[in-house]
Amino acid sequence: MNKIKNHPLLLAVLPIPFLYLLFSFYFDIQRIDELQTRIEILQSKALLVQKQKQTQSELIKALDHADHFFIDKHLESLHMLRFSEEIVRKADGIQEMEEVQIEPIQVDDEDLKRILSVVEGIQIGPYSPPENSPQLIIKQFNLTKKSHNPQESIFVLNMQLIKRELL
Repeated sequence: MNKIKNHPLLLAVLPIPFLYLLFSFYFDIQRIDELQTRIEILQSKALLVQKQKQTQSELIKALDHADHFFIDKHLESLHMLRFSEEIVRKADGIQEMEEVQIEPIQVDDEDLKRILSVVEGIQIGPYSPPENSPQLIIKQFNLTKKSHNPQESIFVLNMQLIKRELL
């Protein structure tokens, strides 16, 4: 026993297994933390993909009953709006058309509310959107006040839409 206490090399070597276990434990905890972080990132990505699939499924379900002549029936009939189909793209069972307004029109506040209710598919004031709407996306929207008189609300409207519907 006296030999162990007096031997300096042995006293220096004794803590090495303990230090090895301590560092090994520390690095294992670090790896576990990194794995936990990666798992959380993957879970959030999986949730995002699930939400995107659900949104896509809801869009396809909504487009399933879309009226192919919706713009003709519900927008062009509101006012003197006329659109021309410019570009048609097809992919994954969905058709996308760019609808370009042929010429600008004059509208007042109420006309504007009625048009935006149809395009956006939401209730605006007393105006409710019609059913069986395709997905309409405003690509370009130019609204210029025609009159400088604050009592008059006459605007010049020119817009381009993207219409999405199922093939």
